[in-house]
Amino acid sequence: MLVVPWLENRESLRLDGYSHDSSELEALGAVVRESGGASDYEALRRDEGGCPGRRYFVLDDAVASFELRLGIRFSGSRSRTWVVVEKGGQGYRCREIRQMGDGAGCEDIDAADQRTAVVKCALIAGRNGWFGGVAQRGRC
Repeated sequence: MLVVPWLENRESLRLDGYSHDSSELEALGAVVRESGGASDYEALRRDEGGCPGRRYFVLDDAVASFELRLGIRFSGSRSRTWVVVEKGGQGYRCREIRQMGDGAGCEDIDAADQRTAVVKCALIAGRNGWFGGVAQRGRC
């Protein structure tokens, strides 16, 4: 999965998620909801790789809650929003995927549970310019 963030004045966070695996998109929705974000989403056009997309919104104080849950911080704004990864939680790895198989990239990440790891990895994939990322237990 790949998630592209768009932060507007620390008050509104838009998350565009793309994946062929609907369970990954469901994980994004669950983490957004559990952090206080909106439960519904907008369907997006498929990306260049043919992945369906969903747009979720996290507003106001829920942005800080979302960041805390994932152990990340959003910086910048609008199309120049980037992700700063912080530590804490159980051990996972975020493995790069390409349109045609595995990529060479891999980052160790910490997350409280599998769904959180999936979303955190997707944000890392977006930050790194990967086609997508897959979260798995263990280290790189």
